[in-house]
Amino acid sequence: MQQNHRKRVRRLMLRMGLQAVYQRPKTSVPHPEHKIWP
Repeated sequence: MQQNHRKRVRRLMLRMGLQAVYQRPKTSVPHPEHKIWP
């Protein structure tokens, strides 16, 4: 296996406009039980 395999795959994915498919953190969605203080 090549040493720089990960960098090569990343460069090719960027060139083709691909993006990894995994769940991203939902930073803009508040937790329903979190109390909002005034």
